[in-house]
Parts: sequence; C-alpha cells; structure tokens
Amino acid sequence: CTRHAQAEAEWICHACAVAWCPSCVVVKKLPGGEVWTCPQCERPAARRERKREIVPWWTELGEVFAFPIKNGGWIGLLVLFAVSLMQLAASAAPGPMGWMASGILYLGVLSWFVIIVREVGHGARSLPGLGSVEEYITGLVVPGFKALIISIITFLPVLLYTLFIVGPAVAQYQAGRFASEQARHQQEDAESGPGLPPPTGSEADPQRQALIEAMRATGHGDAEIEKMLAEMDAEQPPGAGESEEAGWDEQPWEEEPWEPEPPSGAGMVIKLLGIPALLIYSLAVWPILMIILAMFNTILPAFNPPLLLRIINEVKPAYLRLMAFLAPLILVDYLIGLVASPGSAFAASGAARFVLWPVDLYLQLVILYVIGRTAEIIDNEIDWF
Repeated sequence: CTRHAQAEAEWICHACAVAWCPSCVVVKKLPGGEVWTCPQCERPAARRERKREIVPWWTELGEVFAFPIKNGGWIGLLVLFAVSLMQLAASAAPGPMGWMASGILYLGVLSWFVIIVREVGHGARSLPGLGSVEEYITGLVVPGFKALIISIITFLPVLLYTLFIVGPAVAQYQAGRFASEQARHQQEDAESGPGLPPPTGSEADPQRQALIEAMRATGHGDAEIEKMLAEMDAEQPPGAGESEEAGWDEQPWEEEPWEPEPPSGAGMVIKLLGIPALLIYSLAVWPILMIILAMFNTILPAFNPPLLLRIINEVKPAYLRLMAFLAPLILVDYLIGLVASPGSAFAASGAARFVLWPVDLYLQLVILYVIGRTAEIIDNEIDWF
C-alpha cells in the first residue's frame, strides 16, 4: 500500500499509478451499486489480481530436461532437425533464390522459438505447434524477424568493440613486435661484424664457379679447392676481379649499438578485457528481451538499457538463477554447434555430425523452456503497466 507499507495492496489506481489497501480506498455508493475509488484522484480503482502460486522451474529440473521430448515433443524435435537440414540445403544452393529460401526457413525457426517462450510463459508444459498457416506472415515470419533484430542489437556492441577497438590495438601491438624483432636482428648482425662479402669480381666468374663444382664432383676437398683458388688469385695482376663499387669493408656500420624495446601489451590487455564485459551484458539482457517480445510482441525495450536493468533488478533472484543455469548450457550448446554445424571449421565428419546436431537443437529447446518458465514468474511478480 502507498500509505501503509506493511499492508497488502488490493486496489490499484492506474491514473495515479499507486496501490491502496482496503482501509485507504474510498467506497462511494451510487444508484447502481458501490464503487471503490482512489483517495487521491477519486477515480475508480481496479481490484488487484492476486498472485498465482507458481512452481519454480529450478525445483523441477527433471521436467526441464524432459520438455523437448515428452508428450510427443520428440516429433517437434525431429521436425526442427528436418527444417534445419532444409535450411542448410537451401543455403548451399546457388543464386538468390537459395538464400531467400534459407532466410525464410531461418525466420520460421526463430518465430517458433518465440512461440515456445510465449506459450510456456502462459502455462504450457509441452512443445506448442507452429501456429496458424493462414497467418503465416504475421505468425511465422514477423516474430522471427523481431527476434533477429533483438539478437543483432544485443550483440552489436561486442562486435563493434572487437572490430574498431580491439582489432586495431592488436594489429598495432603485432606491428610493434615485428619492428622490434627486425631491429634486434639488425643489431645482432651489426655486432657480429660485416661477415663475408658477397661474391664479386673473380668470385662471381662463371668459369671459376664451374671449376669449383668440377673439383667437388671429382672428390677434391674444400682445403684443396681453397689452395688452388689462392694460387690462381696470386697469379692474377693487382686489381683484377675487384668491383668498381665500394668494397664491403668500406660500408658504414653503427658504432654505438642500441637495445630495442618491445612494445608494451598492457594497453591491449586492458582493451581485451572489455570483450567479456560486453559479452556478459549481452547475455544478461538477451533473455529478458526474448521474454518481452514473447509476452508483448515488442522490441522497443531493446533501445532502453536502463529499463531492462530496472526490470531485471525487480526480479533479481529468479533472473540470477536463470543466468546461472543458462551460462553453462549456452557454452555447451556453442561448443556442440561448432562441431555439429557443417559450415564450421571444427565440423565433425560422418555420423558424428548427425548425432551432435539434434543434441544441439535439444539444448536450444531446453534453454527456451527455462526462459519461458522465468517469463511466467516475472509476469506474476511485477506489474508491467
């Protein structure tokens, strides 16, 4: 009650957005009977619906994991698997028609996911149907399109942060490391001296190289070859075979070597920490957005993060249980999806893929069921209006 904090409110004034207990509400007698009115604006007050007794899903974990297959649910799971195969075949078809067919099937699957959350939130305990075929566009395409928009909005901050903040930072760090390694190698070469000059003059003579190869082919050792070459060089006149360019020893070298310092990776690590922070936020708001879409068919709260956080705060215990349950399930579902999806770089081959793919779809249905049960709790706990 607005005036009596310890009293349970039984009346609500929607005009003032306040609640009243029976001792506060004003009873007015009219010719047609009695009317209970708000003591502030004197407008009629509405009787508050009493909360239903809802069994929390975390007390029925067996029911949670049996949801995708009980009461004929396994048929829906097989249909979902068949539709996924059709979507895969359509996406592999050349041309825009294949992409369009794949997109329509994908939106149909997303729409069914929204229907599951909505029906479970209204008390259903088995897989619902696909909706009315006569209302295909509004029932099996539009909800999926809205769910797709929600997913894009939810995970767009992570994608943009990774592309425009973390990506350039990592590239700059790698470029700095490469430049540091190059400078270190140059310094080591400078400290070890100029080494042997490149072959010039007589050493680059094709006849001389042919003689060396012939002597090696006949079994002469390096010592004998060097002795013969030295005798040949002694017989040549002074200056013969020298290059017209400056000699090797005349090239300047760094007299004071410097120690290159690799770039610090502290800034890059700090920026990398932003990815899990944004990912946690995205995973935290995605279920409540799915709940609002399923219950009220709107995506506007996706553009109002403070409103989402306020709703989550009002149902914090149930929502924290939901997040604690979903976190490992989403991780396992993601890892199985990497192995089961044919287009993935980690895709399994043969029968393993067709065994893991239904398991991946099964986990998705479990996730949707838990979100739907949480929607039922939230709808009973808070007054949306």
